[in-house]
Amino acid sequence: MKKLHIILYVLAAGLLVISCGKSRKPEVKEAAKAAADGLFGSVGEEMIYLMDDLTLFNEEYEKQGEKLRERLNEGDRKKPDSEYQEIINEGMALDKKMEEKKEEIYKKFSKYVEDMKGEKLPTEMAEGAPMKLLNPLIIVGSGRYGDVIQMEAQVELTADLPSVRGWDRGHSLYALFVDGKGNELYKGTISTDKIHNNKISLQAGYSETVRLTINMTSKSLFDILSAKRIVLAWI
Repeated sequence: MKKLHIILYVLAAGLLVISCGKSRKPEVKEAAKAAADGLFGSVGEEMIYLMDDLTLFNEEYEKQGEKLRERLNEGDRKKPDSEYQEIINEGMALDKKMEEKKEEIYKKFSKYVEDMKGEKLPTEMAEGAPMKLLNPLIIVGSGRYGDVIQMEAQVELTADLPSVRGWDRGHSLYALFVDGKGNELYKGTISTDKIHNNKISLQAGYSETVRLTINMTSKSLFDILSAKRIVLAWI
């Protein structure tokens, strides 16, 4: 049990360093700075640090887990049952600590999103799209597990969309996250009820609520949070 306490102490100490921001990589600090001037302002900055907390904790978790696996396989395989059990207990404690940390981080992320609920995001409709924007993207929630940013917008067709053969209409609605110069940083898939359904013929004037979901653990979160605006494009 002494070794178990040592492992948990090391993890706690590591998390303390992380929370103080002393072990942040330069690219993380730069991303946080960019996010502070992005779509969600200071909240975006906090989200960057929160995701980095999870990344750093995952790295520490993997290191400690590897050490336990090495201990399990090192030396004489005919270890006393008590020694095997000790290693197993330490592994279970490590898993528990990981789950607790993930839950803590997801709760914080969810709180950030819920506090922004109802906020309108700078949204535009790209030229050439057979639709217009009725309402911009609005933050509507953090999802069942509190690890996503859910957004909705309302669009109206300005041209007919006839049904077609094949898998799709040949075009789909995407959300392009762009910087201040209009450069694309990230392309997110828009979810629709009927607009993407090639088997349905839709007429101009048809309106629909479309949805966009961003996952906290997305590898592109840094780019997403640093974007200045969102362009809906028919691609």
